[in-house]
Amino acid sequence: MSIWSAPSWRATTPLNVETLAALPNAVRSLVEQLAGVWLDGALHIRGAHDAPAWHSIAAAWSGPASLSDTLNLPAGAIPIAQTTFGDELIVRDHDVLRIAPSSREGVPLGTSIGGFVAELERDPVRFLELDPVRRQQREPREWEPLLESWFGDCGTTPERIGQFAPRWFGSNRKLDATLRQRFGALLERAEAGDRFDDWTATPRGTVAAVLVLDQLSRNLRRGAPRAFALDARARDSVRTAIRNGVDQRVRAIEALFLYLPLEHSESLEDQQHCVALCEQLTERAPAIARPAFEGFCHYARRHLDVIERFGRFPHRNAVLGREPTPDESRYLAEGGDAF
Repeated sequence: MSIWSAPSWRATTPLNVETLAALPNAVRSLVEQLAGVWLDGALHIRGAHDAPAWHSIAAAWSGPASLSDTLNLPAGAIPIAQTTFGDELIVRDHDVLRIAPSSREGVPLGTSIGGFVAELERDPVRFLELDPVRRQQREPREWEPLLESWFGDCGTTPERIGQFAPRWFGSNRKLDATLRQRFGALLERAEAGDRFDDWTATPRGTVAAVLVLDQLSRNLRRGAPRAFALDARARDSVRTAIRNGVDQRVRAIEALFLYLPLEHSESLEDQQHCVALCEQLTERAPAIARPAFEGFCHYARRHLDVIERFGRFPHRNAVLGREPTPDESRYLAEGGDAF
């Protein structure tokens, strides 16, 4: 089945006909047919829309903060797409080039816009260099080892994702020790105020930054109040990421971890938002993985149920030094959720 058969996101604002008319014929055809997110978030083709800005060719091409200025694009270059690694794909004189944010140099992909889709159909991972291990060998980035360690080869089947679930959501002292040895310095930087701005310039780097704030803090500060000390920053990062469409430009499983700071929140509004996002993510996820994402949705609803009932998570009371209510004490004694 064609990778282009089911776009996972489309703009709801009207087409900007002036922008569309200004595009070369081949680019115009590509945008009209394929604007949106495919390859489970690995590639995002921009649309001829004014909003949202992250989806707009016009904003990236000639807007106030256009890529022509920030990346010093050559004259006439049209930024048509972005990969989950933050690489920009541009069209110049009918040729397609890839610009990595670290080098800012255009590398020809050896195809015209006419052959662009055919190459993606044939082997998108090779064509766009989307394999994280190969990229790490070619162009190391600080956040890549964390993503590789966290997601590994979790794949898309419910069975394979299920094998990773205990690692992600369980309590494993051996895993905590490994994470501390490899990534403890990242958490210490976050606790000292590092905002990882260079990471958040790319979609997958943003996921890694949220993992540090939300997941490493829980693994490496387990059982201590510090486990929750970065939660507010994590939620702020997630809200910004969602506003900028980052969750639409990464793999479904990575988007799930973007949403988890909202699931960890003791705000009813955050919980409701998280459930809605998880439901949307289930619809977007590859069909083969949908049962796993339905399970994630179920878990999000259980978090919402607890906040609706108590306004907070009772199992955190002891760690945070909060006095439990009689109802909370009964709930925990009867085996209530202690996420």
